[in-house]
Formats: sequence, C-alpha cells, structure tokens
Amino acid sequence: MASELCPRCGSVKNMVITTSKTEIINSSGKNENVEVRNFHCETCTSFIRSEIVKVPES
Repeated sequence: MASELCPRCGSVKNMVITTSKTEIINSSGKNENVEVRNFHCETCTSFIRSEIVKVPES
C-alpha cells in the first residue's frame, strides 16, 4: 500500500488509489491509451496527487 505525507493531516498516511483508463490525443495527433491514478488520503480523503501512465499497446 502506498503511503505519503498528507498536507491536511500533517503526517504520513496510507493512500487510497483509484485508477481509470482513458484515451488521450498525443502531440502528434494520435490516440494513446493511458491509465490515470488518483491518490487520496485514507483518513481524511483529501486529494494528494495523480499520475498518468501510458498503457502499452497489445
């Protein structure tokens, strides 16, 4: 499980990670499949960060 500093709680807390898959248009105009991961504090549910990860084509 991921742990990070929660600015609202002021201490290191476990994160709840939600993922969703979507398609975006890259700079060359082609569609890319990506996974968006959102991190929220397990205690206060405050949003911490998100990351976008490219999903390899199968």
